[in-house]
Amino acid sequence: MVAAQRILITGTGQLGSALELEARQQGHEVRAMSHAQLDVCDALAVLELARAWQPELILHTAAITRVGWCESHSAQTTEVNSNGTVNVLQAAEAVDAALVFFSTDYVFSGRRPGLRLESEATAPINVYGASKAIIEPLVLEYGRGHVVRISGVFGPRRDGQTERCFFRAIYEGMQAGRSLAVVQDQWTAVSYAPHLAQMLFSLQGSEEGLPRLVHLSSAGANSWYGWARELAEVAGFNQNLIQAVSSEDYGDPTPRPRHSVLGSEIERVSRLVANFPARQGLEEYCRYLRSGAAQ
Repeated sequence: MVAAQRILITGTGQLGSALELEARQQGHEVRAMSHAQLDVCDALAVLELARAWQPELILHTAAITRVGWCESHSAQTTEVNSNGTVNVLQAAEAVDAALVFFSTDYVFSGRRPGLRLESEATAPINVYGASKAIIEPLVLEYGRGHVVRISGVFGPRRDGQTERCFFRAIYEGMQAGRSLAVVQDQWTAVSYAPHLAQMLFSLQGSEEGLPRLVHLSSAGANSWYGWARELAEVAGFNQNLIQAVSSEDYGDPTPRPRHSVLGSEIERVSRLVANFPARQGLEEYCRYLRSGAAQ
């Protein structure tokens, strides 16, 4: 474990919530800023906050992640995901803070089966992926910048808002007894947000430190249809409510990678990820949903 740090987190969604909780549990001094508290598109506000609070580490999670919405709102997506990240990067440089930028498996085209590794060239096929891919090199040019690619994030929020994620939508649909069509030809890894937070701080506190570019997710791979059926099994719902459909039949106009399972060619990262199975994350998340805390 590293010495206590002053950590600024942009965003209080699923990932920001998990990072804040883990950071506080490890004794760090944390400020987690919601969009209402800090608009990353306001360069002056971001810079003034950094200069006033002098964080040693900035965890940049604030982003628009609604992939379909991004496709039809490219200007707004670029403003937040790309230009907003530049503002955070410049603030980090101004106070010499380490910066972790959370990117996505959607920076890849996903046309080829197999794992997507850190060394693979990016080739996004939608607006959301492009808004992240264009910023990665800028972050890596900064001597204290890190890019962490993640995928399929799910987990509780701590800011009082209801989280939006695939597994909540599937859980609530099955709970209501609805039949749900889920694509069976898009393969991915999913990421339980508390797993990501634990892995990130484990790597940061290790002797080798956090890699400059790294892929993190919970361990396991499946199609979205397969993940939905696994959730049904964990939650005790009728798996027959989940109906497999092709991407074409599903009718989503937004292009999405068919094969975007993140893997790591960094051996110590692969060993770490193996300790955080997605099934465990699903079990914990289902307990949270059942508890009523999610309402």
